[in-house]
Amino acid sequence: MEVIGAYVEAARRAREAGFDAVELQACHGLLINQFLSPLTNRRQDEYGGDRENRLRFLLEIVTGIKRRVVADFPVMVRLVAEDLVAGGVTPEEGCWFARRLEEAGADAIHPDFGLGDKEKRLEPMPYPQVWRVYLAGRIKRAVSIPVIAVGVIREPRVAEEILAGARADFIALGRALIADPDWPNKAQAGEEQSIRRCIGCNECVMARHEEGVPLRCSVNATVGHAPEACRLERAPVPKQVLIIGGGPGGMEAARVAAPRGHRVTLYEREPRPGGMLNAGAVPPGKEKLNWLTEYFAHELGRLGVEIRLSETLDEEKVRALKPDVVIVATGSRPAIPPIPGVDRPNVWVAHKLLARQMRFTGQRVVIIGAGAVGLETTDYLAEQGNRVTVVEMLERAGQGCESLYLACLLRELERHGAVVMTGIKAEAIQAESMLVRDKSGETHLIPADLVVLAAGVKPANDLAQRPQPPCHRRCGRATQDRQRRRRGICSGKADLKGGLRWTITWRERNRRTRDPRRPGVRQDRSSEFGSRGHGGMR
Repeated sequence: MEVIGAYVEAARRAREAGFDAVELQACHGLLINQFLSPLTNRRQDEYGGDRENRLRFLLEIVTGIKRRVVADFPVMVRLVAEDLVAGGVTPEEGCWFARRLEEAGADAIHPDFGLGDKEKRLEPMPYPQVWRVYLAGRIKRAVSIPVIAVGVIREPRVAEEILAGARADFIALGRALIADPDWPNKAQAGEEQSIRRCIGCNECVMARHEEGVPLRCSVNATVGHAPEACRLERAPVPKQVLIIGGGPGGMEAARVAAPRGHRVTLYEREPRPGGMLNAGAVPPGKEKLNWLTEYFAHELGRLGVEIRLSETLDEEKVRALKPDVVIVATGSRPAIPPIPGVDRPNVWVAHKLLARQMRFTGQRVVIIGAGAVGLETTDYLAEQGNRVTVVEMLERAGQGCESLYLACLLRELERHGAVVMTGIKAEAIQAESMLVRDKSGETHLIPADLVVLAAGVKPANDLAQRPQPPCHRRCGRATQDRQRRRRGICSGKADLKGGLRWTITWRERNRRTRDPRRPGVRQDRSSEFGSRGHGGMR
């Protein structure tokens, strides 16, 4: 009774604090879910046993709030629609719980999974939109009170389809609001293209659940920072800003500089912007990376940023353009391991193979490197019907990957029959095989018609490291000297934050100088966007 009273008292405080409603968490394996599930509720008193008794704890909380707070104060229930383990809450029980809660006075049901695989409620990137919404549809057919749908809902049009199809009455957003807190306002205004969609990389999940650090987001660099530090104020003296590199770092720098009043021109040597994002979006389940490129393209067009594609700048051309500020966001280039035979015609670099969307069938493929890039390339080639073996020097594959995404990826590789070998060093690439050495020092030959290099990247900072012009202009790098490859091709946070940090630092330094026209000097040590794997809340 003490615990039930604590729930009721919490609801009372919430109402007094000005909240419009409360939601009771009765899923995800937490306390109320544990009472509801026969798998965890082994009590022998009136709160355990049959489903009526197992529901009693939750019912008394709902009725207690209605009786002791205010009868018309809305109480929603985040209800376990089913457990994902044998012996848990069944779908039929979930519907029965919902009907009984409606009778007890609950104002809305917000169904979700209960006990079981965390991957199903913190979906990594490969999970499609709305895949979990069937839970809401099932509960809606069982009750007459409003039902809330949740689960990888990233676009307003998708939310509208759910509502129009009578599968739910309301939409719940979680990670989508971390990526873009203005999602509802933009949807209401019909500005869907301006929404920065959550790509499901689970950077937020990795920060809070695995590293225990403040919340962060791969696509929204302001997350975890005070709003006043990220406010984009108009510059006292607009400048001509030249950005070299049209990957996510360069595009974010342009998106931050343009609304401050600067005249921004962005140069990209490839025929389309996006940088490594374009290669990163090719493996199965990684298509959401295209959302970020689409967002940048729309925003830069709206802000009037001039984008020059298929153009390469060198130091002489930069001097001729006479910009006030240069931002070098040239990202990285693949690291080529010093292995004999690495220059053979049957050797590909993973990034180029993916960027060109090369297709092979029936080949014996060996991939060097079992980081996220290597594993994703394995998935891509194995799905085409190739026999793929991955060799990794370290003792574990997928080092640094977000755990839920890694589990999902390894499961796909197993389904395709791919082989992952750890503690193996590549020694030489031969005509139709690769020589490797194991931990004991013994050598082995692995048949290989095709070899793919996925041995990491190194900074492409050549232009930034050249001598500076004899004037006050400086270069703010949007790449990092010590890049770390974590969860996938172009799938992380740092270039975005690099662009933002550069602008914030520039503004702060200008405030401290007597001459507001003098640009700040910033050598940003942020990593390429590809360092934090894309690799999966609401």
